Amino acid sequence: MKFCLGTAQFGFPYGLDKSYYVNTDKKFEEIIEWNQKIKFFHYLDTAFNYGNSEKIIGENISQIHKVKIISKFSYEKKIYSFEKTVENLHQSLENLKINSFYGILVHEKSMFSKKRLKTTIKILDYIKKNKIAKKIGISVYDKSELKNNLKHYKFDLIQLPLNIFNQSFNEDNYLKEISKNYEVFVRSIFLQGLLFNKFSNTHKYFKKYKLDLIKYSKFLDYYNISPLEACIYYIFSLNLKLNIVFGANDLSNIIEIYKTINNIDRKK
Repeated sequence: MKFCLGTAQFGFPYGLDKSYYVNTDKKFEEIIEWNQKIKFFHYLDTAFNYGNSEKIIGENISQIHKVKIISKFSYEKKIYSFEKTVENLHQSLENLKINSFYGILVHEKSMFSKKRLKTTIKILDYIKKNKIAKKIGISVYDKSELKNNLKHYKFDLIQLPLNIFNQSFNEDNYLKEISKNYEVFVRSIFLQGLLFNKFSNTHKYFKKYKLDLIKYSKFLDYYNISPLEACIYYIFSLNLKLNIVFGANDLSNIIEIYKTINNIDRKK
């Protein structure tokens, strides 16, 4: 199992708690220098529309760091042209100061709509022909979206959400099956930080899950498990070949996650 640092939070205020968003370039620099010694995560996950994320990465990453960069692309609002999207891809490479990506992910459900499919395929073929990325993949939100879009192109990578509250991809051994044929990255393991801390007050979007969150908090108390341990142990318990995408606001977050994973490994 390998780990991938999500970088959206370094480019703009992201997640439920936005108070952390200050000196993000310095925080990212500290994380990268620490990881150079520890070799904890092997990938960075970013996107053209993640604010200043790409430029911050580009200023702090060099060949000596040996991390693989995975980016995502989508059409600009109301603009779904081949030319503009390709321009954005090359701008991303310039921002990141790299010659090619490890992986590129299609990042928008509508890119495979009947109206946009032909242009999307043209872009993917361009990426492959010009070696802009070693691997091409897709980022999805639900199983039906994934099943439908896998019909349109021969992908290498799949990124999908997976956590204690969202186990839909693991139903009917579906996750096990796709992990045999694709390199799978699971994201949202902390549900944008909601599951990282015991339930108190939360974002209005999650109010409808209030009772479930209270039960979850009581479960953690009863078994004396930290929220972080519960989130990570769930992924480990699946015993599948997966790559974990996680977010962190600063180096202290990273170290806490790293220590928790090491403790879980020792207990197995």
